[in-house]
Amino acid sequence: MSPGTRVFTTGLGGLFPPNILVGTIESSDQGPLDTEALVRPSVDFTDLSTVFLLPPVNP
Repeated sequence: MSPGTRVFTTGLGGLFPPNILVGTIESSDQGPLDTEALVRPSVDFTDLSTVFLLPPVNP
């Protein structure tokens, strides 16, 4: 993972639909078993006045 890489939802697990932009990687730290990343959100949460909740979709 490198800075500037965009992070999207995968749709796996069925909680969120795929391909929703979550944010952009600011930095990452590669560990021996995993990688930790600092992600700048794609929205300014202090600016939100309306939020839509998407219910799970059952196939």
